[in-house]
Amino acid sequence: MILIFHLFNHISISLSSFCIKFDALFRQVSEAKIAVSSAYDTMALFWSTMFVSKTKLVIRNYVKIV
Repeated sequence: MILIFHLFNHISISLSSFCIKFDALFRQVSEAKIAVSSAYDTMALFWSTMFVSKTKLVIRNYVKIV
């Protein structure tokens, strides 16, 4: 009887440890997704700003020529 209780306790502790590790891994993946998303948003903002500034420059040069 004590052996069965000890075995059940060991399984319970192992499952609990696995759940804690899985939760930590899930949190790290979520944080990585947020970081990648933020970096992508920053890069998209940079390229759209560059495109607008280049377009304005081309229009100004065209107006100067005409």
